[in-house]
Amino acid sequence: MRCERMDIRSLATSCKSLSTRATSNDLQLDDVFDRIRANQGHSVPVALDLPVTRPPSTLYHGTPVRNLASIMNVGLTRGQRHHVHLSATATTAHQVGARRGDHVVLTVLAAQMAADGHLFFFSDNGVWLTEHVPASYLVGPAAPTTS
Repeated sequence: MRCERMDIRSLATSCKSLSTRATSNDLQLDDVFDRIRANQGHSVPVALDLPVTRPPSTLYHGTPVRNLASIMNVGLTRGQRHHVHLSATATTAHQVGARRGDHVVLTVLAAQMAADGHLFFFSDNGVWLTEHVPASYLVGPAAPTTS
């Protein structure tokens, strides 16, 4: 299927649920689109240029049940991504976790982390980002959810 530049522009600028944004060479939305990149950067090296933002008191992370033991031991790590991705609501975290089957939702004590010096960022598509969530800031999980 062939996509025209205007099709890509329309999709990239109108779909709030995408984890991408359209950018020109100077990272501004304008008529010269030459790339689309992830808001969070994922594993591609990019300068996110997000300001440090004070998080709400709690954030949430949905993850497959199979990851739980490791997470409760070492915390949430970014793996190959630029940051750990967190959700503002448990509902959104459930949706994220459900993409991989049986999952749990963990509560992150975000305000306590921030007070202890951890930095948080808020991406254009509503995802909260941080470098690492130590296990001591995790609460939960609630009962596993079957997808």
